[in-house]
Amino acid sequence: MTRPCPGPDYDTRPPKIKPPPGACCTQAHVFGPPYDDMTPIARTMIAARPDRVIWGTNWPHPILWDHLMPNDGDLFNQFMDWAADDSTRHQILVDNPAALYGFDP
Repeated sequence: MTRPCPGPDYDTRPPKIKPPPGACCTQAHVFGPPYDDMTPIARTMIAARPDRVIWGTNWPHPILWDHLMPNDGDLFNQFMDWAADDSTRHQILVDNPAALYGFDP
């Protein structure tokens, strides 16, 4: 499911970690592990704007009361498949979060 992120008047996070205008939050799936239904979406987003993608999980998955708990290692391996080259992986895992949060890469 892709939905617009809440607007600045709704979001109480500090300005450095608020999503920029026009950003979207992509979360969820339909079928559960191994989340293959997300593969075309993830690959399309990575191909279109690898400079605007960051990766993460919602560990410790606090709202999965009635669902199979995902294995975060499996989720990371799936990301490695979606971002199939080392340069793109480095950008998504290191450079983009550093730029977004103001960290030194």
